[in-house]
Amino acid sequence: MTETGDRPGQVGPAFEADADLYRELLPDDPTAEHRWVGLPTETDAYERFVRTLLGWASFTHVGPRRVLPPGPLRAPAAVASPLSITNAVLDFTSVVEGSPVHQGGQGPLRVGCWVDPDLTRIASASREARPVRTLQEQPCHVSLRQRALSLLSLDYPTAAPRRAADFFWREVIQGLCRLPPGHDHLYGWLELFFRYAQGKRVAYFSRYVPSDAITALGDRCGVEVVHFPLELIPESDLRRHEWFRFLHLTWQQWEALRGATDHSGTPAC
Repeated sequence: MTETGDRPGQVGPAFEADADLYRELLPDDPTAEHRWVGLPTETDAYERFVRTLLGWASFTHVGPRRVLPPGPLRAPAAVASPLSITNAVLDFTSVVEGSPVHQGGQGPLRVGCWVDPDLTRIASASREARPVRTLQEQPCHVSLRQRALSLLSLDYPTAAPRRAADFFWREVIQGLCRLPPGHDHLYGWLELFFRYAQGKRVAYFSRYVPSDAITALGDRCGVEVVHFPLELIPESDLRRHEWFRFLHLTWQQWEALRGATDHSGTPAC
């Protein structure tokens, strides 16, 4: 933990430039249309992680908190269907409420934006608070990005049919990007997200216990905030999904990469 209340992020060796993944890609064509996409294997794993996490939240919120078993996160044997919790805040990095990440545009951090690839089974908008690290430029641009805090939903995946996806995009992602400086902080972000999730429960995964101010904000927005200590989640899962690779490539490069990773999804537009 730092004096400012944020946990320093650690990057594992798997996130170094991996030339083998891009060996079959054609050289970049600067005249072609480019798209920002996540690495297919990483986005698939992140979607499974979030869906499993919310399955656990739905399974455990009605009784005593169950410590998740050691090792990679797995779905519980029995989960209510439909899930009783489909929205969540996942604070990967902050140890205390009011950390520099939470202060947003009013805080000491010079980096602050929202980033995540389009996803087919979940929606995710993640606050980025560290400088972007470029891993390579050719044959396609690959950068390493950090999720400091993520707003998650199963209700409207960001790569769903456009009409459905537009709701999360309009209400959450565009709303976050348009917040005035005086509201660009944790409570402004939560108010916007809670209004999106009005009438539902929102799981809040963090190392700190959300304050009465967050609970009251949820009450005003018609949301029940259910806290889960972040320590319930295996550290290996947190570390794996806190970081992701973001690629800027052409359609032909995407098709080649998709084949190389045996993935059948669609890229972000």
